[in-house]
Amino acid sequence: MRASLIIQALAFILIFFVGFACARQSEWKGKAEIIDGVIYVSNPGEPMFKGNPISLEDPLRIGIASGKEEYMFQQIGAIEVDDAGTIYISDWKESHIKVFDRNGVYLKIIGRKGQGPGEFERINRLQIINHNKLVVFDGSRKQFSIFDQNGEYERSIPLQKVSPLDVLISPGRDFLVKTVHLDPVSAKAAIAINLYNDELNLIKTLATDPAQDVLTPFQPYYVWGLTEEAIFLGRNDSYLFSLYDLRGEIQKTISRLYKPVPISPEEKAIRLKKLQQPGNKEVPGHQPAYGSILADNEGHIIVQTYEKPEKGKGYYYDVFDFEGKYLAQMNLEYPPKIWKKGRLYAIGEDDDGFQYLVRYKVRWLI
Repeated sequence: MRASLIIQALAFILIFFVGFACARQSEWKGKAEIIDGVIYVSNPGEPMFKGNPISLEDPLRIGIASGKEEYMFQQIGAIEVDDAGTIYISDWKESHIKVFDRNGVYLKIIGRKGQGPGEFERINRLQIINHNKLVVFDGSRKQFSIFDQNGEYERSIPLQKVSPLDVLISPGRDFLVKTVHLDPVSAKAAIAINLYNDELNLIKTLATDPAQDVLTPFQPYYVWGLTEEAIFLGRNDSYLFSLYDLRGEIQKTISRLYKPVPISPEEKAIRLKKLQQPGNKEVPGHQPAYGSILADNEGHIIVQTYEKPEKGKGYYYDVFDFEGKYLAQMNLEYPPKIWKKGRLYAIGEDDDGFQYLVRYKVRWLI
């Protein structure tokens, strides 16, 4: 098994450099090496390509401040998109899901607030499985509710045994679970990322975090994500994250050089006020290395940084390919929630705090 992994890794290195030598630009100055069968890709601080790597076109907006109620939201929570482009948007306050076709036309509502079959207390996540089943994770009730392609309730899966804070379902029907243990006396919480099978038996623990004070902002935390082929996981105290296979075996680690972003006094004051903490409370001096990891289905990994443009809104996002090369950096006004079939979906917000969903067609320029 170990010999097979080493052979595969050597083949990867060969393809990595041969493919790179044939590329349009050959300015990548990183390094790829194998240690104990795991591929480590180290990137410089500068990307291969300069300038904006994408063009955002044909915007579609769903959500209005006044008018028809079916197009209004109290507070947008989770979103999901199925293979047909149907859009599912949960409302955090209303505890239901509004469904729209690929053109943004309202179709129906799924669920309502309550504790009965097909009802929700707090919708934390939406996920499509089997191409046409909608799975809703209710964080308050700690269970999944499953609906068919017509929005009809089918069944629930209780998850109290693993006490999840958040859950993702892998294509193999395993559960990737984030759990938290909170000490009510010290107000410290310890996070763990575990992989369970469909009978909620532990397969593997991927990460455990030392207990941290939940009332201290800007602390590092675990960032995770899931694709059809891989699990992404990294602790953002440094610019490093790893790719695992769907059974929790580490395959590759990707890193890049970066300059920590200082926390301004204004940012510190705002966060401490929200947490009702004293203004002189000690907090880290810098932002975490990155904020989120997302992958599209065209071979790109998108990592949110805490770098801001001199003009405009939002943050810079780093773009890697699945080999781990740092390709480009781009500015996005709103954090992307889903990047699927050449479409970027994000939650926008106007000057009055009104939320809406916006979808763009993405054209890559690199």
